[in-house]
Amino acid sequence: MKWKGKRGLALLLTFVLIGAAGILPAFPVSAETVNVTQDTGVQKPEVIEKTTDRIKLRTEQDYEYAIETEKNNARIWKWAEAGQYDKASRTVVFTGLQPGTQYSFACRHTGEDVILYQNTAATNVIAGNVVTDTPQNQPPDPPENMAAQPDETQKLTDSNQNSEVGEEKQSPMDEPQNLANDTEITSEGTKDTPEANKQVPDDTKKETNNSQNFSDAIKKPVNEKRSKVEAKAPAPSLTAPEAPIVKEVKDTEITLELPKNADPKYKYEFSINGTDYQTDPQFDKLTPDTPYKCYLRIAAGKYEDVTYPASDSSIPADVRTKKSAPDKPAYAPEVTDRTNTSVSLKVPDKEKDPDSMEFGMLGTGTDVEWNTMGVFDNLTPGTEYQFVMRCNVDEKVQMQGENSDILRVATLQNAAAAALAPKILKRSDTSIVLRAADKLEYGMRMADGTISWQENAEFDGLEPDTEYQFVTRAKYDPDKAMESLPSETVKYRTAISSDGAKITGIEQGGTYEAETVWTATAVGVGMENTSPAAGDTRWVPKTWTWGGAIKSWENPPYTVKFKCTRLGSYELTAGFQLEEYTGNGWEETEYTKSVSTSFNIIEKKVTVYTITAEAGANGKIDPNGRVDVEQGKNCEFTFTPYKGYRVAKVLVDGREVTVKNNRYTFTDIQDNHKISVTFEKDKRTPKTGDNTQFVLILGAFLISGLAVLMLAYRKRKR
Repeated sequence: MKWKGKRGLALLLTFVLIGAAGILPAFPVSAETVNVTQDTGVQKPEVIEKTTDRIKLRTEQDYEYAIETEKNNARIWKWAEAGQYDKASRTVVFTGLQPGTQYSFACRHTGEDVILYQNTAATNVIAGNVVTDTPQNQPPDPPENMAAQPDETQKLTDSNQNSEVGEEKQSPMDEPQNLANDTEITSEGTKDTPEANKQVPDDTKKETNNSQNFSDAIKKPVNEKRSKVEAKAPAPSLTAPEAPIVKEVKDTEITLELPKNADPKYKYEFSINGTDYQTDPQFDKLTPDTPYKCYLRIAAGKYEDVTYPASDSSIPADVRTKKSAPDKPAYAPEVTDRTNTSVSLKVPDKEKDPDSMEFGMLGTGTDVEWNTMGVFDNLTPGTEYQFVMRCNVDEKVQMQGENSDILRVATLQNAAAAALAPKILKRSDTSIVLRAADKLEYGMRMADGTISWQENAEFDGLEPDTEYQFVTRAKYDPDKAMESLPSETVKYRTAISSDGAKITGIEQGGTYEAETVWTATAVGVGMENTSPAAGDTRWVPKTWTWGGAIKSWENPPYTVKFKCTRLGSYELTAGFQLEEYTGNGWEETEYTKSVSTSFNIIEKKVTVYTITAEAGANGKIDPNGRVDVEQGKNCEFTFTPYKGYRVAKVLVDGREVTVKNNRYTFTDIQDNHKISVTFEKDKRTPKTGDNTQFVLILGAFLISGLAVLMLAYRKRKR
């Protein structure tokens, strides 16, 4: 009888509701709900998580989602805001809902008005202070008292379920039903039936909304009877959590962590295959460059005095382990250049695969500044830095390799300040000497603008009478400091060339006959400069050397006259001194030049001439006959008449010549000659002539006297 009464009541309510829907005027609908629902065959919004106060849906790309609510006495779709979406997990969450309440959800293409899919789902019920979770997208088991209803009553109830659900549920804006204190609940309050998941046309929804007031009028007696039916709580279960967050990935390790919204009152377990779970979020001994699916679930246990089995697995988080790290470089980087603020590196030639390397500068702690160019600038002068290199990899997909050995490099110290411009000390025709100073080096600017540096202040091998540019700078160690700044450039000119200095009057390498007389002249350079200016130079003859003896000239002319009588090789040397004109006139410098002329003295070539000498009777001529005489020499002839005769006539080359003391001399003989002499009777008392008889008589007299004296001496001695 009870069942018949209930069936009759259900039929009565059904007819009443249908009639009310037909006679009541249409309930006003907001413009926000005027949409056309299209059946495209695409899966309707999928509920993946439910609690007592929120429902989470799975989202599809380029779709937006809404929950049905009430505004100004009209049912509207409230579209989710950007903060409700989680792109990483592809979900949308609707919060602030009432426990045990059924809600409608819809989706559409982003930016369009046409609603494509609809679905309904109820939040979990609070029963006996225990939150009961229903499986996702599955209705809870119906109460036992509902199972005993006849088929007709069940069908009628199902056909009107949408209306009754609309009567019994509260909108998200209403106060939640306090089902925790109501142990007798009807299955319609939490049931998520297939019919309830059907897409409801907007017209039907309008009719349902219009009939709501009428349903409220009869809801109380119905609920009073339903409250008598004791509801059976479903078995306790936990909702699957969100996917785990991947914290760190290596080549053989994966480290996970809980999502941000994980409830700390639960214990969680991690898995990389969906089967084997562990509480440790770190997984090691994995295979490099291999994909894994990582899961999270709530561990089985007792929470708030209720024992739960482990929850379902979360949706997976796809992870791929990184590739193994490349090998450590075999060599440390090499320095190609460095300054006071920068260091440039390169990969050693012996290193394999040099193009894959990157360079790093070690900082404090573990900080490393990396780049692929190998240039590090903005450094501190005179400071040591440490550099390494490694294979350049994409750290998102491959483990980073080990650093090379460390290269220690110090930046150079700052350049020293510029020194004062150099001063000239002295100069010659081929050299310039600057005034030296401590800790300086000297440079000559070349034609191409470069500077040739040296520690010596003397520059030689220069061109005569040529201007050169000179600078100085502080000495520096190129391994420790930057190149010192150069001084201002100064110009100095070399002296006039000494190449024109020479000796004239004697031919270099000439051959001369003995006893020849020469006159040699020393010729200087610049001697013709009669109007000199400051800085002008000249080479003046000063000395000459002959046979080891040095003699000097004080004033022009610079000549020497000499004659060689001995055969052999000779050298005449003339010395020249460089003079520079100053405000005080010509002043001697320390620079000298010597010019030598070598020559040979040979035996004089002899030309022999013949003088034919003849003497007539009664006398003689000496020398007599053919007499050979060298050219240029003299030859004397003597005439001796016999006793009683005298020289009558002397003829030279046929001409009579006068003789004195019976003698005749040929001087500077340059040709052949003939000389003849004749004698005649001397009729005069000879004053001169042959004294032989007198000499003999005198000798005899002296001998006789000497003999007499000796005899007398001997007698006296006796």
